Amino acid sequence: MSRHKLEKPGQRRDLTRRVVVATVVLGALVVWQWNPALTWFNDRAASQRTTEFARMTASTPSDEQDAQFAAAQEYNAWLAAGGASEIGHAIHEFGAADETALLYRDYEKLLSLDGTSLMADLTVDSIDARLPVVHGTSPTSLDVSAGHLYGTSLPVGGPSTHAVIGAHSGWSKATLFNRLAKVEVGDVFTISVMGRQLAYKVTDITPVKATDSTDLIRIEEGKDLVTLTTCYPTYVNTHRLLVRGERTTDPAPDTDDTVTYQTADPGFPWWAATTGGGATGVMALAFWPTRRKPTPSTTEGTCDEAPRNLARRARRGLRALARGTRRRLGRVDRPVEAVQPHGPQVPGRRR
Repeated sequence: MSRHKLEKPGQRRDLTRRVVVATVVLGALVVWQWNPALTWFNDRAASQRTTEFARMTASTPSDEQDAQFAAAQEYNAWLAAGGASEIGHAIHEFGAADETALLYRDYEKLLSLDGTSLMADLTVDSIDARLPVVHGTSPTSLDVSAGHLYGTSLPVGGPSTHAVIGAHSGWSKATLFNRLAKVEVGDVFTISVMGRQLAYKVTDITPVKATDSTDLIRIEEGKDLVTLTTCYPTYVNTHRLLVRGERTTDPAPDTDDTVTYQTADPGFPWWAATTGGGATGVMALAFWPTRRKPTPSTTEGTCDEAPRNLARRARRGLRALARGTRRRLGRVDRPVEAVQPHGPQVPGRRR
């Protein structure tokens, strides 16, 4: 039996073991990189929504934008006079808004371009966050966006207004407000709405219990406030982090006629590089050919074949010995006689 055939079963077993190990490692690698990949794609979707909002705003006539802005200011004045009695959704434990109610339906029509839920664009430069702001804070609204808390002022500024914008932190689907706790007093965030950019300077950062936070988001006479809120601490969610900003000097408007659409880039997809590199390395190690060291089992055959191999060698040795004896005696051309125990019989010689 050839050496190649003897090594085949061992090679198959070794290849099977390596394939099993490679499959387990690849599965662990996919599980490890699943959340980073999902977050990257959802952050990309959020950035595309901000770009979509900028494009819609730029394509909307200025008189229509002014009308939408004025309607939002009227709504805020109505709130300041004691309008809506409900604040928020059950997800924030501020109360449960009935989305089928007529007042809520009217609210959804305010600051709405082309009937979409997008109302504004929020930028927090200190934590490199840029998020689209949509109507309401229902679970669907907060999936990959920030949400305006129903029952608070719309984010258009003005005296006696207090808008509240909430988003998830520690959310597996997107980054959102993951780094909101790193914002410091004195930082500035901006809100782009209906062709205007409003700036707010952080004046207070307060973690409170969810049930105790409603008094801190009330309208204060004469003040122009916006509060950013998220669950706190991250992954624990027993409290709410309230980052309050007060209106400051707004950025100078862009006088250039060319509109630039900036996108909150989610960054390089390191999860793809890690997964691709790891998968390539694992597959290379799994299928890279290896040289097996010779062992007695591969050079001599199996245990059952060893006695037969020894018998063949013994017969070959005896035949070689007989040929050598004939050459020495000069009887190569004669038939080979059977080898006797005491050698061939020579006439006239005693045993």
